[in-house]
Amino acid sequence: LPLPSPSPAPTPVTWRPSEAPTATPAPSTTPAPSSPTAQPSVRCYEVQVVMSDSFGDGWGGGIKLYLGDGQSVTLTPKTNWMSGYYQKATVCMPPGTYHPYSCGGQNDAERGEVWWLVGGVQGTASSECGVSPGSFTVAPCKLVTASMTDIFGDGSNGNWLWLGPQLRFTLVETPANAMGTFTPSAADDFLACLPEGVYAPYACGGKWDNEVQ
Repeated sequence: LPLPSPSPAPTPVTWRPSEAPTATPAPSTTPAPSSPTAQPSVRCYEVQVVMSDSFGDGWGGGIKLYLGDGQSVTLTPKTNWMSGYYQKATVCMPPGTYHPYSCGGQNDAERGEVWWLVGGVQGTASSECGVSPGSFTVAPCKLVTASMTDIFGDGSNGNWLWLGPQLRFTLVETPANAMGTFTPSAADDFLACLPEGVYAPYACGGKWDNEVQ
């Protein structure tokens, strides 16, 4: 019997570039949304401002004390003019160095009634804004209370209570009212924000210092 003829060899398959199979693309990976980064909050520290008006009707004519960081205060006029002599305000300010100044008013007489104290810097009102008599620094600190008393009741007569090289307070001297009493200069409390450390407070600088406690 004749032997079967061998099967022809398979014809090799060639691919033209346009016909070549493409590899299955890997699934795309969508990056996970990043969580928002919390912005650190800037902590502020309390700073006390003391304001006085020698006439007793508050600061008129738009006079303000500009502290910095966009903050300002004023001594609000009162219905009872005697109560407009003196006022304290507390503001919260971020750490930094500030150059306070006061300006406004309609005339020099109005500006001449103004007196203020903040961070150990004292000043009056000026016709020109931006003129500062000094600077004070706000730093991380702890709030403490300082108390002053004048046993005669007419203010501390130029004596200052020093808590640190750049932090001082005084009792505002006010004229006697119709009843012959002095208010509110007989005694007062002041807030002070002190950095960590050791302090040796003292009072000096004026007359009648034996009346000051």
